[in-house]
Amino acid sequence: MTTRHRIAAIAGSLLLCVVSIVPALADADPPGRIARLNYFDGSVTFSPAGTDQWAYATLNRPLTAGDRLWSDNGARAELHVGSTALRLGEQTSLDFLTLNDDNLQLKLTQGTLNFHVRSLWDGQSVEVDTPNLAFVVRQPGSYRITVDPNGNTSTVTVRSGSGTAVGNHDSSMDIQSGEQVRFGGSDLSDVTARDLPYDDDFDHWAVDRDRHEDQSVSVRYVSREVIGYEDLDDYGSWHTEAGYGTVWVPRVTVTNWAPYRYGHWAWVAPWGWTWVDDAPWGFAPFHYGRWAWAGGHWCWVPGGISPRPVYAPALVAFAAGGGGGGVHWGVSLSIGSPGVAWFPLGPGEVYRPAYAVSPTYINNINKTVNVTNVTNITNINNTTINNVTVNKTVYVNQQVPNAVTAVPANAFVQGKPVQRTLAAVPPAALQAASISATAPVAPVQQSMTGNARPAPVAPAAVMRARQVVATQAPAQPAVMHDNLARQFANNGGVVQGAGALPVHVMQPQQAPVVHPQVQVLPTASVTHALQPAVNNPAANNPAAHEPKALDQRQAERMPQQPAPAQFGNAPAHNPPAQPQPMPANTAQPVVNNVPHPPTAAHLPPMDESRRERAEPVLGQPAQVHQEERVVHPQPQAPAVVEAPRPQPQEHTVVRSPNRPESAQPAFMPNEAHHNQEAKPAPAHKEEERKNGHDNKEKEL
Repeated sequence: MTTRHRIAAIAGSLLLCVVSIVPALADADPPGRIARLNYFDGSVTFSPAGTDQWAYATLNRPLTAGDRLWSDNGARAELHVGSTALRLGEQTSLDFLTLNDDNLQLKLTQGTLNFHVRSLWDGQSVEVDTPNLAFVVRQPGSYRITVDPNGNTSTVTVRSGSGTAVGNHDSSMDIQSGEQVRFGGSDLSDVTARDLPYDDDFDHWAVDRDRHEDQSVSVRYVSREVIGYEDLDDYGSWHTEAGYGTVWVPRVTVTNWAPYRYGHWAWVAPWGWTWVDDAPWGFAPFHYGRWAWAGGHWCWVPGGISPRPVYAPALVAFAAGGGGGGVHWGVSLSIGSPGVAWFPLGPGEVYRPAYAVSPTYINNINKTVNVTNVTNITNINNTTINNVTVNKTVYVNQQVPNAVTAVPANAFVQGKPVQRTLAAVPPAALQAASISATAPVAPVQQSMTGNARPAPVAPAAVMRARQVVATQAPAQPAVMHDNLARQFANNGGVVQGAGALPVHVMQPQQAPVVHPQVQVLPTASVTHALQPAVNNPAANNPAAHEPKALDQRQAERMPQQPAPAQFGNAPAHNPPAQPQPMPANTAQPVVNNVPHPPTAAHLPPMDESRRERAEPVLGQPAQVHQEERVVHPQPQAPAVVEAPRPQPQEHTVVRSPNRPESAQPAFMPNEAHHNQEAKPAPAHKEEERKNGHDNKEKEL
């Protein structure tokens, strides 16, 4: 084959089936990361941006700017944004105001958010906005913020790391590791500061989840920024495969299992058609890397370690042609109706998005899969080669038996479970089909929530409408300028009888979205409040924010930690085989991987002195409230007589505020991974813990 033919074949693999749907590069590149809902217990609902629909949460649902979450009574949930873990307690309302490569801005109007920031790149920010303040993370660490049900107070707890609370009237306060501060009002004048309380059940659960991530074997082969890495150890194993290097093989028990077959499709702007897998491990292998058929089984090839991997909605190729419609988007199925067919991309095959991107974005999203000369390929695709017949290009997985999956077009756009609506593609139709980067069919209203069950009741509007304090204006949700959906709808991509088009497609948003529930503070005030963190050399140094050491008496009373809990439906099993480590990646950032200290619940209070910390407002007296402390009698052995223990002494430490004088073995795909009606989270066995503690004291 001549060089020219090689170039033509490669370029053909990148062309869309119709020139009219190739997007212009005028729009900004989409974010390289997204939030993944990877765990929930109890009744958790969500509402995608651009709609007022509320639906019960589905596992592995990607979330982005403008999306909203609610965890009901007795519920809890966990999400990941890169290596950052977000954990919601019960009766918690959380909105994503901004989510891009540099900023994660959250709106918390009620409930508890426990979050662990493992790393912060230069220029990255993590901000949680509440009715009382905007909390800006200054260092990697573990944090907890609670907003009371009335939205009157916000309590910030810093277990490790540090951050700044920013309020109205140029007010701000630095909160260091080992401190907890409760704020009333929005100008940080009503302050109650105290030492850390003992961990509750929610804290214990969060610590166990962090420990599970700390012990991950998969981080030897993928970056912690690959969303979903933490679930790979429990559901598969790592091997070395000739020609591919280190690969991950899932433990599945389904006959004829194939990637991108057990789940559903949803429309998530600006990426468009997005795969949502049913498997508890089903995120990283479907949004990063490639799939290969080797040794008689499917294996996931993650490629080289990238410090900042780029998320993709689905790394597949679509078969098109013969299904009718103005852009010939479908394939003819054995049932006689038009359908949509796809198969996973293989190692070395370029993923060329249908959404608007730059050549740099294409390089970054393909850099881990051993694709060479991606820039040149892109240039050929955009400028010189425009007469390549794409159905002559053969993809490696296109020839693998049982690799192609197809469903009727209406089931595709309605987000129906793929495994329940499978249809066969006649060999002749598949042979004649052209290969496309996407299915150029327009979404319908149901595409926004996919296979999620509608929730009968939305969270209280009063709670969701509370105004929060923010240091920056929220980003405009991509759904408000969803050019890709409108392009498909206007070019013959509407599936007849599938349902109405989404409102944002029929009525495009002309003016920028205004967020009346967000009070953005003046830029000068924010700059002044956050100035001390500029060029802070300790900001990404794990040693700079290690938890404080326990004193000898507290350490002696600390009970032994229980075995790590099994999360979700993961059964107990032996640890996965550990292949030889790959060479270290020096390009990765320094992350906070310091193990959490032991924790203890329901222990008698420490008998050493504890201090109250308060931060007054210069020029006016601060309302510092002293917390009442109950001192429990210490149990004593009959033959031992102890001297009376002194009462804890309290005093207030006053510091200068930052303000001027005038911040989850085998997987059986099924429908059980979708949210069920409300069920209480596992109850804390307090009586059992208490009896064990009493027995231990008696032995002493």
